[in-house]
This record gives sequence, C-alpha cells and structure tokens, in this order.
Amino acid sequence: MGETVESGRVLHVDDDDEFAALTAEYLERTGEHLDVETAASASDALDRLDDDTFDCIVSDYEMPVMDGLELLEAVRENDSDLPFILFTGTGSEQVASDAIARGVTDYLRKRPGTEAFELLANRIENAIEQYRATRRAERFDRLCRLVREINRVLVRAETRAEIERRVCEVISNIGPYHFAWIGVHDADTGTVEPRATAGIEAQYLDDVEITADESATGQGPTGQAIRTRAPVVVENISDDADYDPWRDDALDRGYRASAAIPLIDEDRLYGVLNVYANRTGTFDDRERDVLAELGTDIAHAIGRVDRLVREKRYERIVENLPMGVYRVAADGDIVDANAALADIYGADSADALRDHTAREFYLDEADRTVLRERLESDGLVQDVELQQRTLDGNRIWVSITAIRTETDDGMYFDGILQDITARKRRERQRRQFQSAVEHAGHVVLITDTDGTITYVNDAFEEVTGYAASEAIGRRPSMLQSGQHGDPFYRNLWETISSGEVWEGEIVNQRKDGEQYIIDQTIAPITDDEGEITGFVAINRNVTERKERELNLAFLKQAIDQAGIGIGTYAADGYATYVNERLAELFGTDRDDLRTRHMADLDPDLDRGRFSRYWASFDAGERRIYDTRIERVDSGEVIPAEIVTSRVEIDGEPYQVNTVRDATNRKRQKRELERYRSAVEHAGHSVLITDTDGIIEYVNDAFEAMSGYSAAEAIGRTPAMLRSGEHDDAFYRNLWETILAGDVWQGEVINERKDGTRYVVDQTIAPITDEGSITGFVAINRDVSALKEYERELEAQNDRLKQYGQTVAHDLRNPLALLDAELKQFEARLDPEDETVGTESVRRFCTDIGTTVDRMQALIDDLLAMAEHGQRVLAAEPTSIEAVATDAWEQIDAPAATLSVEDIEIDADPDRLRELLANLFRNSVEHGSTGSRTEAGDAVEHAGDDVHVRVQPLDFTAGFAVEDDGPGIPEDEREDVFEHGFTTAEEGTGFGLAIVEQIAEAHGWSVSVTDGRDGGARFEFRVDENV
Repeated sequence: MGETVESGRVLHVDDDDEFAALTAEYLERTGEHLDVETAASASDALDRLDDDTFDCIVSDYEMPVMDGLELLEAVRENDSDLPFILFTGTGSEQVASDAIARGVTDYLRKRPGTEAFELLANRIENAIEQYRATRRAERFDRLCRLVREINRVLVRAETRAEIERRVCEVISNIGPYHFAWIGVHDADTGTVEPRATAGIEAQYLDDVEITADESATGQGPTGQAIRTRAPVVVENISDDADYDPWRDDALDRGYRASAAIPLIDEDRLYGVLNVYANRTGTFDDRERDVLAELGTDIAHAIGRVDRLVREKRYERIVENLPMGVYRVAADGDIVDANAALADIYGADSADALRDHTAREFYLDEADRTVLRERLESDGLVQDVELQQRTLDGNRIWVSITAIRTETDDGMYFDGILQDITARKRRERQRRQFQSAVEHAGHVVLITDTDGTITYVNDAFEEVTGYAASEAIGRRPSMLQSGQHGDPFYRNLWETISSGEVWEGEIVNQRKDGEQYIIDQTIAPITDDEGEITGFVAINRNVTERKERELNLAFLKQAIDQAGIGIGTYAADGYATYVNERLAELFGTDRDDLRTRHMADLDPDLDRGRFSRYWASFDAGERRIYDTRIERVDSGEVIPAEIVTSRVEIDGEPYQVNTVRDATNRKRQKRELERYRSAVEHAGHSVLITDTDGIIEYVNDAFEAMSGYSAAEAIGRTPAMLRSGEHDDAFYRNLWETILAGDVWQGEVINERKDGTRYVVDQTIAPITDEGSITGFVAINRDVSALKEYERELEAQNDRLKQYGQTVAHDLRNPLALLDAELKQFEARLDPEDETVGTESVRRFCTDIGTTVDRMQALIDDLLAMAEHGQRVLAAEPTSIEAVATDAWEQIDAPAATLSVEDIEIDADPDRLRELLANLFRNSVEHGSTGSRTEAGDAVEHAGDDVHVRVQPLDFTAGFAVEDDGPGIPEDEREDVFEHGFTTAEEGTGFGLAIVEQIAEAHGWSVSVTDGRDGGARFEFRVDENV
C-alpha cells in the first residue's frame, strides 16, 4: 500500500474573483494533492496568514492598494522560506527581476488555455515538496538540538529550580517556540502557579488565570494535561473553542499554537510544561512525541534532585555517629571535637585538638580549599576521601562528611571524620589481587567449603560459555563431561579437604556441549586460625595443546601415507622433508631426493635464477601450475600438477610443494570437456539432479528456456518450474517410474521465471553407478510452438466456419443495391416497345459494375480474413462525409434521412463504408440498431422516418453514429456485438459483429449508449498510438 500524501494548502491572491475561482478549480483538478483557497486582496491574504497556515502563496501582480511584490515583501518579513509564486498577466522583465530580488519562488505569466494551469500546478507541487523537505530537515535539526540541550541541562543542573529555569530558557530560544513556562497545581486555590518562565511573555501569566478544574479556565491545555496526565496540544489557538478565556492575550503576543506536557515521574505529578509557538500546526505527532519524552526526562531529573535533597537531610542524621566528630570555625580553628577524633590525629585529648587549626592536618592545601568552597556553596559535602597527616607526621586516609551551619555567632563547619587507612590498604590489596585474577590467562573460580561457587573471573566465562550470573551459586560439577568416574572426583575432594593441593588434567564440558581439557590446580583457602574457608581453582585450558600434539602425530602419519607427493624446501632449494609418494613419483628414494636441488627436478625452474624465484613469493602466497616431470630411474616424462605454498616457521621461510600425477586427470578432463561441450551445445534443455531431486547441473538451453540462471536453479528442485496444471498423482507416477529405474516420457506444462507457461516433451532417465541410482538426467524439448500451431489450426477452422456466415451477410448489402438498380432499369423500359435510352443503359451498367467491384473486393477481403483472422486494411486519410454518403446510397430507404458532420480520419475507405452500411441498414430495418416489440414493426416499415446522424466525438478523437429510433435496452448492449445475436425474425446477427471486427482492425474501440433523441448511439474512439 502506498504512502498517504498530505494535501498542499495553497492561498491564491487575485482581485479578479472569477479568475481566482477558476484558477482554484483547475489547480485542484490538475494537482493530485492541492487544496486551494482564495483571497481578493493582499491585505486579506495577510490576515489569512495571521490566522492560518499555508504551504504556498500564488499571487497576481497588479492589485489595488498593495501589489504582488509588496505582498511578497510583507510575507518575507515573517517567513523567508514559504513558497511564493507570482502568477500575473501584466508582468515584465523588470517585475520578474524585482520579484527574484525579493525572494520569489517562481514567476509565471498567465496564458489562455489549460496548459498554464497545468504548469502552475506542477510548479506549486514542486515548490511545496522542496519547502516541506527543507522544513522537515530544519525540524529534525531543531528537535535534535532541543533534545541535546535539554539533556545537557538535566545532566548538569543540581537543583529543581535550576532545572526548571534552564529548561524554559532552552525551549524559548529554539525554533518557533516563543514562550515556555513550568507551573504547579495549587490544590488549595485550584490555580496553576508558574515556577519558571522564559521567552516572549509580556506579562502574559499576569493577565490570565489558569485552573485545573471543570470551569472555563480549566478547559485549556494546561488544565486538561493536569486532569488527564497526558500531553494536550492546540494546533490553532484562533479557532479552538476551549482557548476562549486566553485567546486574545495569546494572539496579541504572537502565540498561534500551544502544548501542555505533564511532568510525571514514578506516578508523581511535578508540574506542567507549557510551550507556545508562533505558527499554527507546529505540534504534529513527531513534535508531540519528542516533547512528551522530554517531559518524562525533565520529571525524572526533578525527582532525582528532590530525592538527593531528602537523602542528604537523612544522611546528616545518620552520619552523626560517635566516631570522629568536629566543629571548625570559619577561620579554620577547631572549636569542638570528640575523643575519637583526638585518637585519629594522635592528640592526647579532645581538648588538646582545640589548640590546633584544621589546616595543620591537610597534606595539600588545595584539598582544604576545595572542601571549604563546596561547603560554602552547597552547605554539605559527603564521603570526601583524602589524605591527611597526624600530629606525629604519619599519613592517613580519612573520609569526611560535613555540613555548613549558620548560627548567631557566625558560620561553622560540622563534620564526621573516619580513619579509612586500613580500608584503603585492603582495597588496594584487593584491587591488586582482583587485577591479577581478572587479567590472568587462566580460569579462576572460588567456592565455599561446600563447593558452591562464589566467584569466577572473565576467563571462566570465555572458556566455559557460562556467565558469572549462571555459575555463582552452583557447583563445579556443572562442568563435568562424564569422562571421569566417581572415584576420580572422590580422590580430588579428599585431597583438598585435607588441606592439600590437587593437580591434574580434567576433561570438562562447555555450556554448548563441547568438551575441553584443562590443567587444574585446586588449593584450600584458610583464615588466620588455619581453618579452611573455601577453595580456589586455577584452570589452564590445554585443549589446543592436546589437539596440536594429536594432530601432529596424525599429520605425520597422514603425510607419510598420503597418495600425493609432499615435500618442504628451504631457501637453498634443498628438501628438508619428502614423503614416500614424492620419491615414488620421481622414481627414486627419499634420501636421494633430499640431495637433489628443486631446480633439477622442475623443468620450469632455472637454477641460476633460483634466488630471484624464491624472493618472488610473499608470505602465505600459494601458486598452482601444471608441468611435466622426468623420472630419475627411467627418464619417463609424466604430466604433474604442482601446488606451491610459502610458509614461515620460527621466522624462517619454507616452501611446501605437493605433486600429483596428472595423467588420469588430464585424460578425464579431455573426456569431460567433450561431454560438456555436447551437453552445452545440445538444442534441448538438460538438467541433472541427485537422488533427492536437487538440481546439480543445467545447460545454457535450460537457462534460455526457463528464464532461470544456473545459479538460481542449482540447489533447488524441478518443482520450481511447476505451473499447477498437473496434480500430485501425475508427479507421483513420474517419480515411481524413475525410482524404479525406468525411463519416463511425456509432455509437461512448466512455468518460466516470468510466469509464462511453456510445454516440454520430457524424457527423464536414471543415472546409475554399478547398478545403484546416483541421480537423474532430464532432457526437455520445448514444444510450445508446436502446441501453438495446433491451437492456430483450430482457430483457423473456427474462422472458416464463420466465413460462410460472414460472406452471406456482407454480400447482402451490395446484392440489395444490385437488385434495386435492376428494378430501376426495368422501370425505365418503355411499356409499349420495351426500349430504353442509351444513356440510361450506360449509367445503370456503370452503377451495376461499381456494385460488382465492391462485391469482388468484399469477397477478396473476406477470403483474406478467413486465412489470417483479421480484416485487411489499407488506411489513408479519409473524409467520413464522402464514405457515409456512398454507404447511404446502398440503403433502400427513401423516407429515412442522413446528416453528416464531416471530419477526416485515417481509415480503409472500403472497410469504413462496410461498417457504416451495416449500421445504416440496422437503423433503417429496426428503427434503430435495437429491437422493437410493438406490433406491426415490420422490416420494410420500421425505419421509414428514421433520421441517422454521423458526427465527430467531443474532447477526443473519433466519431459517432446515432439515430432517433427506440434505442437499445441497457441489458442488451453488451450482447449486440456477439456473432448471431439478433432481435429480428429474419436477422442474421452478424451485422454488428462485423462492425466491431472492422473497428478493432482499425484499432478503434466501440461502445453503445443512448442517442441525443433517445435512439441508439455508437461511439468509435481512435487509439492515437495505433
């Protein structure tokens, strides 16, 4: 389903009301998504812009009071981007230049005809699309900036007041937002009181009253947002009924739209954020969603600082414990202390501390300065850790929590001080230990005395696949693989439970089921009394080492027994290792082969240039080539395939060569190429499948016939070609036949990739290997053309069947004319001597000859139609009046009349005459081309007074033939062109079928409708592409 396109709102400004209305009508009809409103003057347009939003302005130039350029200038003062098109009939190059200088979007001259409106609609739609794209980009940037700056405020602000003030300032400084304020609902008074404001206010909140009740002052967005706890938006303040109490004050300050966002965190309403914009329609769904999310973030930030304030108040009480407690005066003198503080600093008593200042205990004066500044600004510091010194000079770590206290005597700093030296030492040791454990390459896990895991490091997670959260609380038995029996684990537990260290290899199992080998050491953990409190296990994963050792053994054995010659060579060109097969290929033994230089064995190498050859390799490079090698024992030369790879071992380069006897491969390749060539150039489609029907090979003919490339077909089954023409029983029989080892033959209707169908004569045979079926080969011959030829023969027979009927009908008109001519000739005979004048004879003979020529042409045409299935045409520019007049002369209807409005069309004159003669004859015989049911509707009287008209069609190429008879019933109009359809007792039912056939041969469409005077009307529309 396509994306819904928003209609573009256009304001057309023109002092000519009639032309403005006409333009609006054409634009809405021509443009796919245009909604056009009109304004009769520039001042009217400016008023409309104040109250509403438009996507484009189209303005005339010459207007009273204020012309189009002055209107453009006024619009640009408020909106530099709004599309503005000057559409004028009296402009000039100077006007166009001035318009461009003032920022016009486009300039068009009024011209007669619809082309000007189509061009205007196109320019409007392009301008609106560009305008909207620009606005969308600007809005996206604006919203990103809004979110970014609000989040910066929320992160940095430390008080609720700062959050509310800065949020309003940020919003009011961005985009179309003129004013922002945050208010809270006063439950006692019922009003909403502002806490913070910013922007273009001009005492707005002083002049209005906002409540949250059901009164008129509570129906605005703020009151609704408080009651519903959901964002409320007013897109157009000027026409919103609920905004009535504040509308004038808002509009006077330039507010055109507003939004109210409730600030809710953990179900607590902290207030309402109100935002006012300078244009209508600002708060669409995207804008609304962003503001709603910001409202949630703002509320969360307010809740956070409120909670911090409460926590700090609570901590003042909790932290005032009997430890190191002191009071320091503003000048730094210790005025009070407890005994615990004296013990920490090494003083004899608390009183002795009063002889000292706080400055004496700071190692760094900057620490004291920062602490004092924070107390003076915030009133509280908490858990500030720093180094100090005691009276005897020892360094200690202390944690200080202090508050600023204001009394009548002055300012004091009251605090609690804890000696955290031992804790810091333990933390440092713990960090060192934890760092060592975390960064150890080995797995470390710690259990309690029952074997329950209490800690694992990152390496444990990587090696076992279990996350720490999955392992802690479980036992190491979760890793057991089943490779060790109960006695193994019983011995392990007896060892560590007795306080000894256990070491050994264990096969464990990862979370994914894969097994791995570890070299494990488990040691008891004891306390100061020597009691075991847990166990620590250190595991080294030796799976790869074990695999390398095993693989090395297997590799050595495999290389020695490989059917391929393998040798490794150093930079001097001599072998460091050769296997038995390589020695056999060269007709010597391994010891002798190691004494021969690589260049002596490979005819493609030159020993004198060997160093250059060696240096040409890059590390890891691999080369494959075919060559011929000479056996040492017999001198026989055999084809060989050599694969050369450059490797580095302990920093030294080596070359690994594999040599394969290519004699059989070369022979098989030649045979395979001959077979492949035969298949590829076969005229039939060939495909090969495995025993499951999976396609393994298709030739080029398959691709051409099916439309599927080899890449698309291989890996799929021939069912991809099924057309749905055959049922399951058909394919079941096919499979039963070939699975039994028999050949299946038959015709199959398949479907190409493009959906078209084709018929193949298919033969499917099994492919066997030592009596077992290994696959199937299908050879398909496309017989679609043959089938089509058969269908054409059947169609030809049908046409021949219709031929006799058509000949009889089409010869009827000229025969009737011939009969009339003969009767007239007879009437001219002198009744007394039965003589006639020479001139009359000559004229009648000419008329009769013309009629006979027409019959001959008709017979030739019908014979061609019978052979080719279509009327033969020789189209040329033809006057319809001349042909209609000629056709009318064939109709014997003295009382009937014909009127023709001439046009020239491309047509075959003879076929057009035949078409019109059939229509005229039916009109005369039936009173119209329809049927009458009234008594006495005989053929010879039915159309005595009928009037037939031939005239061009309105608004499109073509012509119409209509009469003033009774017409054709609507339920019979689709049937009148069928062969054999007639309502007359003596009718053949072929007249209108022939009419339709001739029309289609010309590329015309024909339809039946009511005539102007109630008769039948046949309309022929010309397809100009034919």
